[in-house]
This record gives sequence, C-alpha cells and structure tokens, in this order.
Amino acid sequence: MIVNSRLPCQTSRVSTIKITASDVRECVGVTRSDLQRWLSTLPPFATDGTEARHARQFQTTDLIFLLLIKALVKDIGLKLDVVASFSNQLHEQVSSTSFVERRESAEICLSMIEPGMWRLTSPSSEILSLTLRLQPAREIVYRFLGVEAQSAQRDLPLGFVVVGNRRAGGDQ
Repeated sequence: MIVNSRLPCQTSRVSTIKITASDVRECVGVTRSDLQRWLSTLPPFATDGTEARHARQFQTTDLIFLLLIKALVKDIGLKLDVVASFSNQLHEQVSSTSFVERRESAEICLSMIEPGMWRLTSPSSEILSLTLRLQPAREIVYRFLGVEAQSAQRDLPLGFVVVGNRRAGGDQ
C-alpha cells in the first residue's frame, strides 16, 4: 500500500488515516468558505454536532460525496438548498457497503420532479434526469490519498488504514 505522505500515520500500531478539512479542500478543489457553507447547510454534516476545539474528521466516502456535491453545485449549477433536500440520502448511498462493493458500475440517479425540486431515483423516465458515476470520483480520491490502482485496500468499504511498520512513502 502506498499512502500519501501528507496524511498522518502511526507506525507502531494500526491507525486510521485522518482526513482533515484542509485535505478535503485540496482533494475536492473548493475554497474554505465553500466547504464551510456546504458543511453548515448539507445534511448529514449540518445536523452532526462537532465538539469545541476538535477538528472535524472525514472519511474517504465523505470525499467522494463532496466531489459529487461539487459537480452538482459548481458544474451543473443546482442551488445548495435544492441539493440539501436530498444530500442525506446521497451521503447514505455513497457510504453504504453494498454501494461500495459495486465498484465501477456504481451510479446514482437524480430526477427533477418539478422545477427546482430533485430527488434520488432509480433510472427514471422523467423528462430530466442526471446520472452520477462514482468511479471518476473514487479515482480522484485514490490519487489524492496516493493509493495505487492495484492496491488491495483500494475498495475497502470501511476506509483506508495504515498497517504494520510501513512509513508513509517508504518501503518498510
């Protein structure tokens, strides 16, 4: 396994990779104010309490979720309050084990049920539908984390962990 040296790891025992807000901004390519606005508006982050003086920690699936949010808000132009109406369901789907196991075929469909109102659907016969493919977002996250395409940990549903006595970027 290759781990990006920017992310902390411990070498004496197994520990999870800590993904910070700064890492999220770098991976997703958004500003501090965009990320803060998203976290304060979009469920589940907006409804999760954070402890004072403790930085929020993110999972690899959160990075994928936030890349999808960026595509919807920045690239497609959906309003943040519209995305907030289905963001909790979107986060649950992106984070679900069964969804992660589908790998390349993982897609999420959104349908416009009336102007300004969207919902998660199965492939739809609605006039206007969007299909979000997860694989491109996963590849961005894997590259950011420095995980090789053939890594045994690449598709773990529970996230990446540092194992054994390997140092970030080293052989042993």
